[in-house]
Amino acid sequence: MNSGPQGPLSAVGLPIAESAQRFAASGPGQQSIGLACLGSIVLSFCGETWAAVGSAALSSWWFAGGAGVGLLLLVVGWRGARGPRNAVMALTSIATPCLLAAGVWCIWGPQAFHNAAVQWVSFPFLIGFSLRLVLSLRGISGNARKMVDQNIKANELDWDWNK
Repeated sequence: MNSGPQGPLSAVGLPIAESAQRFAASGPGQQSIGLACLGSIVLSFCGETWAAVGSAALSSWWFAGGAGVGLLLLVVGWRGARGPRNAVMALTSIATPCLLAAGVWCIWGPQAFHNAAVQWVSFPFLIGFSLRLVLSLRGISGNARKMVDQNIKANELDWDWNK
C-alpha cells in the first residue's frame, strides 16, 4: 500500500505541488490577487534587506532581480485584480495576521515581538495582507458603459490603409 511519494523531500515538495495546483485551478481574479500579494511581500523583503545592509545591497544582482520580479508581480497582479468586492476575503485579510499574532503572543509571550527574526518575517506578510485587504475592498468601477467603450476602443482596428 503505497500512499504516494515517501521521503524527506516529499514533506516539502508535496505541499508546494498542491499549492501550485490550487493556484492554477483558481480564477484569474484570485490569481492576480495572489500575484500582487506575493510581489508586495518580495518587495518588502527587498526593502528590509536594503534597510539592513544599505547601499551594498543595490550592487548585487540577486537584489536587483528580486526587486524586479517583485515589482513585476505587483504590477501585473494589481492590474488584473478587478472583481466584485469580497467581504470574506477582507475579513480573512484582517483576521489571519491578528490570529497569527495572538498565537505568537500565547506561545512565546510579548517578548517574541522584540525578536529581530519575527519582525523581519512579519512586516512583509503584514504588507501582503494589507494589499489583499485593499484589493478585496476596491471592487469594480461602477460605470459599465465606460468600461465597454474602453474595451471597444482598445480592440478597434484601423482600416485606413492610406496612412
